[in-house]
Amino acid sequence: MQVTVIVAAFLFIAAVTAQGPGNGVSKTTHTSSKPLVGLEFMLKYLPTSVAEDSCSSNYCKKGSFPDGEKYQGRAQLVTPFSGMVKRNCQLYSAYGGYTQDSTATNLVAATTAGDQCGTYAGYSFNAADATSLHATFAHTADQCCKACATTTGCTAATYTTEPASGARRLLQGPQPYEGYGLHLVDVMASATTGGIDVADLEGHFTTRLGDMSSFDAFLDYSTQLFTVNLPYYYSTFKTDNVPMLVASWSTDGDASTWYSIFVRVPESQLILELIGSENPVAGVTDVTPTPVETRLSARQITLYSTYVKDENNLVYAAAVSRATSNITAVDSFYTNALKTTAVLTVDLEQYGVHRRCYAWSGAKSDVCFTQRPTGAKGKFDVKDFENMLWSVHSTVLTTPAANPGDKYNDNHYAVDLQISGDYIAEYFTANNPYPLTKDSPYGFACMQSYIIDPTGGSIQTDLFFSKSYPGCGWSQSDRKLLHAGLE
Repeated sequence: MQVTVIVAAFLFIAAVTAQGPGNGVSKTTHTSSKPLVGLEFMLKYLPTSVAEDSCSSNYCKKGSFPDGEKYQGRAQLVTPFSGMVKRNCQLYSAYGGYTQDSTATNLVAATTAGDQCGTYAGYSFNAADATSLHATFAHTADQCCKACATTTGCTAATYTTEPASGARRLLQGPQPYEGYGLHLVDVMASATTGGIDVADLEGHFTTRLGDMSSFDAFLDYSTQLFTVNLPYYYSTFKTDNVPMLVASWSTDGDASTWYSIFVRVPESQLILELIGSENPVAGVTDVTPTPVETRLSARQITLYSTYVKDENNLVYAAAVSRATSNITAVDSFYTNALKTTAVLTVDLEQYGVHRRCYAWSGAKSDVCFTQRPTGAKGKFDVKDFENMLWSVHSTVLTTPAANPGDKYNDNHYAVDLQISGDYIAEYFTANNPYPLTKDSPYGFACMQSYIIDPTGGSIQTDLFFSKSYPGCGWSQSDRKLLHAGLE
């Protein structure tokens, strides 16, 4: 009985603090040259499902969206109130016989990109004469099909209906039971004119991060995910020889020791920073955590200190983190233009490290920035990255409504707060940054109400407006058109 009470209380806490669609800081997106490679990694190692509104087989054909043809590697965190209790999508590289099973649906992979799986409800493949890959989470048979489409060697899958899933139907937009989004996308028509190709940028990440044996400034480009069971992830990554860096740090306020595991999603810009209070390498004699500065605000530490372990080793979005070459410019923009609240300030003058975290009004997760000495790994440093982004923005976004799209605006986090954004429109009207240059302090774009902060990284907003950004001319009735095909 006591266990039931603890779990019920935990589920209530998680439901209240979840960071999913319609609730605060809701996703991290990166443009990617190989989004399906990254999605396969996330589905295998994290409690995630494919975003329900992704295109069939994770490929959007020409003409299916206003921004055209694209590949989608969009994962959503599983939430404790979604009804998911196990990895219920078993993937196979080969299959043989099958049996009747009223709770299952067999899926045979599509042979053409953008097509749907062959679907056979009421049957499951016989595990004894099939070759299993791994299992992942899926709210629907369609999501299980998409998981197979992104997994190397997958030819078929069996989806087992979860007790709470019911007869869901495919809807537009992420669903309430889907959590925080970890998205990789390749929008084919979008431009990188004035900068470098996405694959070349990912190559710079490879050069700088290497085997993850030491800390690098590019690890600050991370999505920070709390988990109660950090040792589970260390053990899992270790078993599969996934490169990672273990770090330790003192919390803000009570100065207790917490830990981070940094992992790069393969061949992408997406860095996952898994955070927890339990030492993941306790008893491991050949690994010493790398000391780093405080990574989370006191409000996050207080929140997650109440969480307990669960059978799915769930992770929760705690913060979005970016590196910066100018913490002063970031602080000015987030304080004066966006009117966020500073929730963490770290200044380690002796090491040249400065970290700031901010909270959007109503958001549970934070947004963090770190300025540090760039280090000697490679010739492409944080400032070079920022200069490249601003070179693309200033070349492609000649006007706020410029088309084709700016490919690096797909490097964004999203705020989904359902509050008025008129104060931001007023600021941009009074302080219009156009025409943009490589030295611009900030920017914006009409499509998806993008804001570009001083790092060159973007913010996708879902705010209410009675006023528009200059050069955009929105009306409240047609704003939904700006959000067609959200990534």
